Amino acid sequence: MSEAATSSISVGRLNELGEPWALPGCPVPLEVLQEVRDTVRAMQFLVPQLADPDVDEVVDVRTATAALSRVWQLAIGAIDAGQPDAGVESRRKLLEVLGRVRNFEARLREAQARERERASDVFQQTMSELENTESTEALLQRATEVVCGIGFDRAIASTLQDGMWFTNAVCIPTDEAWATEILRVGGAHPQKVSSLFESIMVRGKKAICVTSVSTDERIHRPLADISRVHSYVAAPILQKGLVVGFLHADRYFQRRYVGEPDRRLLTQAARSVSHLWQRNALLDRLGVIQSGLASLSDTATGAADGYADITMPPPAGGVGRANSFMRSQLDTYPRQAVRFAPASSLSTRESEVLRLMAAGETNSAIAARLFVTDETVKSHVKQILRKLHARNRAEAVAKWLA
Repeated sequence: MSEAATSSISVGRLNELGEPWALPGCPVPLEVLQEVRDTVRAMQFLVPQLADPDVDEVVDVRTATAALSRVWQLAIGAIDAGQPDAGVESRRKLLEVLGRVRNFEARLREAQARERERASDVFQQTMSELENTESTEALLQRATEVVCGIGFDRAIASTLQDGMWFTNAVCIPTDEAWATEILRVGGAHPQKVSSLFESIMVRGKKAICVTSVSTDERIHRPLADISRVHSYVAAPILQKGLVVGFLHADRYFQRRYVGEPDRRLLTQAARSVSHLWQRNALLDRLGVIQSGLASLSDTATGAADGYADITMPPPAGGVGRANSFMRSQLDTYPRQAVRFAPASSLSTRESEVLRLMAAGETNSAIAARLFVTDETVKSHVKQILRKLHARNRAEAVAKWLA
């Protein structure tokens, strides 16, 4: 692991102390879980030669349901086979076990239904909190907080720009310093998506679960090292059918591997973010249009003022002198300023960049609005200056308005 990966990770995290990681599943109330484990132990006592299932593996609805199903099979088999040899009393106990199995199965279904209802309520509440975000940067940061709010321990929001994966926001509610370090490492190591698992999302537009982090080469290794991730779920952020970003999440502190329920949950979150991303993009474009209209209005006002000047009474000397005066006024006024059209030689993206330049945006602000890197914006500006034969940004904007 790199030096950067260890710089802000505690010894406890590195040692990863605690119980073994659990498989994904819906949590069970502790008292129900304990009763299920007691039932499994009772079955093992009645049929000692049948040691499975292992009570230590009973940790959630899925494993508890599987254990109860196995206990049911063992009890039925013991009754049919006449085991154990103690007779009526043992048979009564086996039948009691069967009754407990059915009772716990019903309680597990209730627990699962309550958990789904709780998760749905939390999801609706947290998703509504995204509505007030007005910028893409704020949306990505808030999205990571919302993802943690619906049950995940850690979340990362990223953008996809020219085939490169850039980390934009990280949320770890219980460890902000670690989140800052992950964000720093992710920002310092953008990755080409085509060689990673995330390329599956780019092609299929669907969320993925990744459980082979430690052994697979298709992993963003700097992020995996700094975050110590075991498994994660990721979902694409879409705009007009194209992947423009990702949401990543895991259950690190719960010591649980992610699974299909997590994939579906993060997919819902990513869809909400995608809708708001599209809304914010439209608002950004509307802002650019409004800036352009304001600039055009100012230019038109200036033109009106100029024409007002030439309607003043002409100087003495007759009509000839008056016509000469008007021509001189028109020749000195920059009539081209009242026209507003992009240069035909510019590409669509270059025209967008130039519109934002005209609105007074910096390269960094333009990059944020168009979801590209600063270097990409600089390249566009260079091409704009070359195509318009302009010496600087101001001259390019002036020629664009011409």
